[in-house]
Amino acid sequence: MFKRILQEPLLHFVIVGSLLFITLSSNDTSSQPHIVIFEDKIKQLSAQFSKTRQRPPMAEELNALIDNQVKEDLAFRHGVQMGLVENDTIIKRRKVISPQFLNEGRQLRSMHVITSSTDLFFSRAIENITPY
Repeated sequence: MFKRILQEPLLHFVIVGSLLFITLSSNDTSSQPHIVIFEDKIKQLSAQFSKTRQRPPMAEELNALIDNQVKEDLAFRHGVQMGLVENDTIIKRRKVISPQFLNEGRQLRSMHVITSSTDLFFSRAIENITPY
């Protein structure tokens, strides 16, 4: 009788399925993605909320903002893993525009600041001169 139960294909299926389930669903934290939201990002989320709603966020609202940020970061990582970033023209444009924007900011800081109305008058006059 016991030999007959051991030869049953359903028993083999249940045992193999259970072993696969246990090994694949083990809580190995090294394979779990880690998302860290720093204090600066939380302050930024809170400031955006305050600017939009004209009041600081309550604890539940702040937790929801942080949860949304975590979901967004996970979705982005998943998209990168799927290779969606390489062929996306919008992301390519952002990669090109971001350094240009940063360079423009540096250039603006290094430009000469006009301090008097006379300097302003002459700088505009020089811009309007056309060469022969």
